[in-house]
Amino acid sequence: MHERSRELRRAQDRDTLIRERTILAPRAGTDALIERAVDRALSVSEGHFERSWDELVNTRRGDALCEVNVPTLVVAGAADSLLPDNLVDFQRLPNATLHVFSRVGHSVPSDVPDEFSSVVADFMEHGVVNNQTLLQRLEDADVAMR
Repeated sequence: MHERSRELRRAQDRDTLIRERTILAPRAGTDALIERAVDRALSVSEGHFERSWDELVNTRRGDALCEVNVPTLVVAGAADSLLPDNLVDFQRLPNATLHVFSRVGHSVPSDVPDEFSSVVADFMEHGVVNNQTLLQRLEDADVAMR
């Protein structure tokens, strides 16, 4: 995908980029959003384009994520090529919950804005809900019953 984007970007082939992004969109999006994304990709410098890809794909985060203890919501799209990396990051976060949107790519907030807002609102109300927080809830209830 990156090589294809690189070739089309170098050729400044806006029409093909728009057509291919429209075809590859996991959900029907507005033409304006796709055009805006293509125009942005065409407008950045070569260095920005290449380094952005390198940062997304090749950056190793070390143990920094393991040290993030604040409640964290990880949101991903099932059709995003970065999903495997998102899942690895999620597993490294000690106090996180995960929501993966089906048939959604990298642009979750713009692809499914209402659903995204609902997930964020739910997280803000209930915080992290995962197997660890549920087990803690059970332990707290058990202690309270004694």
